[in-house]
Amino acid sequence: MATQPTQNAVPSESPRDLKFNAGKIDEFVTSFVQQYIDRFGKAHYTIEGLKQLVLQQIYNLGWNLRGSFQDGGTVTSAGDLLQDESTNIWYRWDDLETLPKTVPSGSTPASAGGTGVGKWQPVDVADVLRKDLASSSPGKGASLVVLESGDSVQKAINNILAIPQRCTHAANLLADGSSIIIECFGDSTMWGSIPGATTTQDPKNSVAELQTTLNLLFPGKATVRNKALPGTNLESLLNGTDGGPGTFDSRMAASDALVIFSNHCLNDCNSFQSDEHEYKENLYKWVNIVRKYNKIPVIVTPSIISPTDDGKEYQQKRMPAFLQAQRDVAAEMNVDLVDNFYYSHKTSRMYKVTDIAGDGVHLTQASYQAAGRNLAIPLLEPHFLNKPGDLSGLATSYWKDTITNARAIFKVDSRFGSVLSGDSIATPQNIYYPVVLDNPTDDTTIAFGGLQGTGGGYGVFTYSGANGDARFSGIIDFKRSNSQDYDALFIPKICKLGAGLHILGVLSSTGLNGLNFTFGGALLLPRREVSTGYPDGTGRTQSRLICTGDEIRFSAYFAKDASSQVAFSLKGNLYTDTSNSLVINNALGVLTMVAGGVTTNIGTLTQSGFQDCRIVLNDDRTISVSVGGFSATSTAMSASLPTCYVSSPGVYSVRKP
Repeated sequence: MATQPTQNAVPSESPRDLKFNAGKIDEFVTSFVQQYIDRFGKAHYTIEGLKQLVLQQIYNLGWNLRGSFQDGGTVTSAGDLLQDESTNIWYRWDDLETLPKTVPSGSTPASAGGTGVGKWQPVDVADVLRKDLASSSPGKGASLVVLESGDSVQKAINNILAIPQRCTHAANLLADGSSIIIECFGDSTMWGSIPGATTTQDPKNSVAELQTTLNLLFPGKATVRNKALPGTNLESLLNGTDGGPGTFDSRMAASDALVIFSNHCLNDCNSFQSDEHEYKENLYKWVNIVRKYNKIPVIVTPSIISPTDDGKEYQQKRMPAFLQAQRDVAAEMNVDLVDNFYYSHKTSRMYKVTDIAGDGVHLTQASYQAAGRNLAIPLLEPHFLNKPGDLSGLATSYWKDTITNARAIFKVDSRFGSVLSGDSIATPQNIYYPVVLDNPTDDTTIAFGGLQGTGGGYGVFTYSGANGDARFSGIIDFKRSNSQDYDALFIPKICKLGAGLHILGVLSSTGLNGLNFTFGGALLLPRREVSTGYPDGTGRTQSRLICTGDEIRFSAYFAKDASSQVAFSLKGNLYTDTSNSLVINNALGVLTMVAGGVTTNIGTLTQSGFQDCRIVLNDDRTISVSVGGFSATSTAMSASLPTCYVSSPGVYSVRKP
């Protein structure tokens, strides 16, 4: 019969309690149950219970996978596990007092001590896997998940995070004065096949123009290599069947380039060997290979093409789907895209398609150059001018200048915010400014902003560093007869630019009668505009400013017997310009024009009536004027007219050159 304890307070010296407690000590030490009940009915842990409690805490911290019975191993703590590879079951050693436990290779749980209490105990590792997958400790989390390539997910993530994915990285390297290498892959339109002589390479192909453009802005800092092969497509490049040295992967492994361009599309969509879905998969592969070697991929769409008479019209109709694949992959994979199709298609409203693609596919030299300049867009991060009124200044923009004499940048009260300035010397000094046009300038023109003052001289507009270019050129007259206007505008005589990137600039030297020259930015203006004058003086706050080169047309009533009539007037842009800069007067039918201190006789009316009038502000500081059947040109003024606005009432129209 079991001993019945008393309910005496602790400590009790009752023999019954002492005998009862002796039995409980035996239960505490030798029992495999986890708890025993004391004489007051309260539960306490046995040694086995304490052991399981400690083990559970260890298990909560996670198991340690130490190998297999077949390979051998040593367990040193309660959380160490070995796997029986024949059953894929993991075991822990239950007799903690005998740790460490060494298992020789070629063992099984049975041969290495047996299974059961105090021996090898099977363990469910599902909780361990969940904890390890959620862990941020080294070797756990994404490191436990393996891709088809054999790399862990963590390694793939590290590779993505570690590489410079976008060209902004390369742009910053160039801006900081570092050097980079660029390689351009593609078909014959990247290589530069001449229309009608496709085995001959145009020396001013797109890749060569990219080099020229980068040389202007980053002299000696960029090396551009033409790796394109005519007649190839993206799949042949990847497989190494394009005639190049090995697979694309092996070429990337051996390449020291940072930026990799691909202009593969035309031959891909002109072949029934693949559709747009396969092409898209090849683009994914191409991007991943480039990034695998820590390089920056850039996808390039082809320029616009037109149907030819060689029977391939049906193939060319497949092109839109392939273009969309390029754009989709670029967006999905965060890849820079140079959309030459977009820019050339926009340009085709000003230039015929045959002026872009000479034989329907291969580009004319000017179009190769345009496509090549566009390749520099992601490396420059230039400002974009999309619609009239858009402007681009020196702020947050990259430009290059070669000013060595009196170089300065002024923060000024102008629409551009600051002005770059220099003084002319015999050696030409240049300012190169990249800007991207979303549309061609068939109905717009570009004005440069800057300082016009009494110390100004002459400069010229340049295009890609060249003076007198047929696309963008003219004279800049920085001289003003009084005051300093930091918000002056200058219009080129020629502005025939397609959509895309252009390197516009200013050149000055004493050989060009240069003195002080400046640059504040570029402003897109409508080429033709109709408006009304601002006799209340508010014209200076409007965007409809009149500049050298402009042609102004209006109609006015001239009274033959009027003693003093101002038919038309222009006033300077500054608040200090209180007097009109140009006036057309009628005094009893005698018509004169007064501008810049010069009076020009126009003619004498014989009767009153409305007259059509035209004024042209010439870039040689003369002004041509016609009223009805009369016309005259003034002698040259000592300085050009300032940037003005129409200060007389009435409707007028302006045409920019």
